[in-house]
Amino acid sequence: MPDERSWQECIAVYNTLRESPKDSLLLNRLLEMYAGMREFEEALAAGRHFPDALNNSAQCLTTYGKVNLAAGKPPRH
Repeated sequence: MPDERSWQECIAVYNTLRESPKDSLLLNRLLEMYAGMREFEEALAAGRHFPDALNNSAQCLTTYGKVNLAAGKPPRH
């Protein structure tokens, strides 16, 4: 179970991302934070909520793919 501070950090990054929804670096950071906490569904939801940031960055797409695999989901074609 992630600690309260980790959750607070994720919430802060998520809220900042809401202000800059095309910020791929910020989305990738959030994806990695969620993955580090093993909150794969939260990471996948964040990718769906910020498609511009996700689709405009090879790094975000790679991280998102790794999260999908870690979550036990098949890759999308």
